Amino acid sequence: MKKLIAGILLLSIFFTSCAYNPMPPAALPENADAERSQDAESNIEDTGEASETSETSETKRISFLAAGDNIVYRGNVGEAAKYALPGGRKYNFSHQYSVIAHLIAGADIAFVNQETLMADGYEFSYYPRFNGPQDMGHDLTDLGFDIINIANNHMLDWGAPALGQTIDFWRNQTEAFIIGDYLNADEYESVNIYECRDIDIAFLSYTYGTNLGLTGPSDIAIPYLKKETVTRQVSAAREAADLVIVSVHWGNENHFQPDASQIEYAQLMCDAGADVVIGHHPHVIGPVVWLEGKDGHRMLCAYSLGNLAAEMAHDYNMVGGLLTFDIISEDGQKPYIAQPVLIPTVFYFNISFRNNRVYLMRDFTEDMAAGHGIGFYGNHMTAQKLKSYVTDTVSEEFLPDYIK
Repeated sequence: MKKLIAGILLLSIFFTSCAYNPMPPAALPENADAERSQDAESNIEDTGEASETSETSETKRISFLAAGDNIVYRGNVGEAAKYALPGGRKYNFSHQYSVIAHLIAGADIAFVNQETLMADGYEFSYYPRFNGPQDMGHDLTDLGFDIINIANNHMLDWGAPALGQTIDFWRNQTEAFIIGDYLNADEYESVNIYECRDIDIAFLSYTYGTNLGLTGPSDIAIPYLKKETVTRQVSAAREAADLVIVSVHWGNENHFQPDASQIEYAQLMCDAGADVVIGHHPHVIGPVVWLEGKDGHRMLCAYSLGNLAAEMAHDYNMVGGLLTFDIISEDGQKPYIAQPVLIPTVFYFNISFRNNRVYLMRDFTEDMAAGHGIGFYGNHMTAQKLKSYVTDTVSEEFLPDYIK
């Protein structure tokens, strides 16, 4: 259930569900069976963690999964056209996520940062100004992504009208819960609440900036990262909801470590009462840490989840992470975050920019690394180097056993 709350006034209510109804599997490329993971493992086995708290009538547990930047490029759009199903939509991106589909579907709540516009009436475009097929949005929601963030530096790539069309698409043609979509100032100052198992989760979203300014008159509010705004809105969300999750587009591209501004903002969010921060934009993996607020509560902060899918040029841009954790409420007490684990992924495409697919790093081999499409740019990778990007950046506390 989505609720928009301003102060204590309920403005409007939209119904969603935190339970996922799996869609029938989409057609895959002929070689898909050979490429996808051979193990039908459970969520617990993938993370290397075991659940310590069994759910009882007094305990509520929600499993959460967050993915990083999902970006359209010419190669994966062309491939999606090739794999479109007869009588269906024009583009089929489902094969791109087939290896991790069971993890997305298995989470009670799944989040992704959709980096690019999906505006009807505009030509498809790629770096540096993006606009992609709306069919990708349908595929993401069919997979089970419940929370779609659209606040990032590319949200104004084609101006306010294209952003407005993108918002209209997500709101009216999908069942996703959208964050970062504020058609006016009143919406921006409202608290967006997603209800799951009688737990109210407030979602806020910010971006450090946009690549272009607004074109033409518009009431659309862009959620720029500002200290006073963050403090005010996180504090209001803390009062209105049981849990507060903040999505934030920040940092420096290709930098594994957070800069001073990110560290300052993370502590500001923690002090204001946030429980989780999901970071994106650097296009590489970042640290995962626990922070302590001035009231003593802990906040989980993932500074960057890297890329979920992006046909970029360097090996480090192919590494992403699926952040998983449980939201637990016991005996009616305030929910808390438990067992956070970052599951490393690798995005693959060949030198022809085909066979686009997200793999679990556990299953990514040296042979696959040798045939990776970054060779088109004169670059190369090894599976061992990809692993080192994760182990050098993320504490063992948050990693699956198989990669420690």
